[in-house]
Parts: sequence; C-alpha cells; structure tokens
Amino acid sequence: MKYKVIGWTDYGNEEYPENPNPYGNSAWRALVAELREKGYRFGGDSHQYGRGGVPVLNDGTRLEYGMRAWGEAMAEAIYGDDPPHGAYMEYYMDLEQEEFYGRKPIMPAPYVDKSQILPPSALADEYHMKLDPEPFALIKSGKKSVEARLCDQKRSLLDVGDRIIFTDRGSGQSIKTEITRLAYADDFAQLAKFCGLARLGCGRGATCARFASDMQKYYSPDDVKKYGVVGIYIALCGN
Repeated sequence: MKYKVIGWTDYGNEEYPENPNPYGNSAWRALVAELREKGYRFGGDSHQYGRGGVPVLNDGTRLEYGMRAWGEAMAEAIYGDDPPHGAYMEYYMDLEQEEFYGRKPIMPAPYVDKSQILPPSALADEYHMKLDPEPFALIKSGKKSVEARLCDQKRSLLDVGDRIIFTDRGSGQSIKTEITRLAYADDFAQLAKFCGLARLGCGRGATCARFASDMQKYYSPDDVKKYGVVGIYIALCGN
C-alpha cells in the first residue's frame, strides 16, 4: 500500500477505523518517515493517552501500538533502521525522557487533512506470484483461501488490500486476488495450526507437520528460521 501519514488523532477515536495491519511494512515505514521528517519525539504513554498521539493514514485508518512498539518506531526514526539494542526504552514512556534526559515531548497538533483520504483501491500495490497447477486450481475454485509463503523482503511488503495475480506454471492462466488478512508465524507448522489446513488447501488426512515438511520443497529450514513465514488470506476479485 502507498501509505503516508495525513494527520493525528486520539487513541480509540472510532471516526477513523483501526488499520488492519499496523505492523505491516508500508504502515510502519509511513509512521517512521513521518516521525523522522517532522522531528516528533514522544513516548508510548503520550501515544495512548495524549491528545493527538495517534497517526492517521491516507486511507482514513488510524495506527495504534503498545508502548514497546511505539518506542521501537521512535528508535528507528531517530537512529535509523538498525537502532542500538534497547533504544526503544528511550521512548517507552515520556516520564523516562523527562526524568532521565530532561526532554519534553514534541507532539503534533491533533488535526487530520481529510481531503487526502483515498479509497484503499487507489493505494493498493499489485504483486505477481507463480503457482503449481494444483494449488492454482484450488484457489480458482475457492477451496484454498490462504497462500503460505516465506516472509522474506518481497513478502514483507504485502499489506491488506493489495492485489496478487497468481499465474499457473503449467497453463499460464492467471487469476487476480485481494489480500484480506495477513498472519505471521515462526514456521509453517505453526502457521498451519493458526490458519487451518483446509484454508491452506490441504486434503483429508493432512497434518501440520506434514504440511511443514512439504513446504521444504520450496524453502529451506535455514531460510524459514531467518525470515519466518506468512499466511496470505486472499479473496478472488473480478478486476
């Protein structure tokens, strides 16, 4: 998704729905970029309890985080993509900043530029993935609604609302789908347990362990351990 921050509101403000994937790459990068560009400096308690501490994206959704996650976003904004170990604690709470560093919070004004809100379809990115004939047919028929992949750099860019065009390696036929949800796990057995084997297109008698073993045909155990995995919930779309 082509996200950017267009304003700030209060935690729990239902005028702006919660973003369905606040930890997704696009939402997170939009937040970090805004914090870095504007020089905002405030902790997780101000994010949750202060006025105007919650960012709103250009699809009209709000981003809400726990205090540690907020501290991690601030650390990335200040130190870069690889902040020092434990740097998130500097902005876990504003009390830490005031008591130990003598810094007052720097917060945005609580205002949202609603003229910049666009429908998700206008912000969606489109990706292409290839499938063997059997899983392709299952997705096309609606019998498979979750595609399991390694969560490497390419897949970490996926967001809810993005489109994926799957192409059958055998026939060359393609179908277009929309991402409705993303589920992350440490390995494919854990993912299968969470998503359900039926949604992954597995037949009767399948087990989570067998599914994980079958996925080694595509991904090595070392890569799974390094990157983790993602379950991509999809729905067929007509255009």
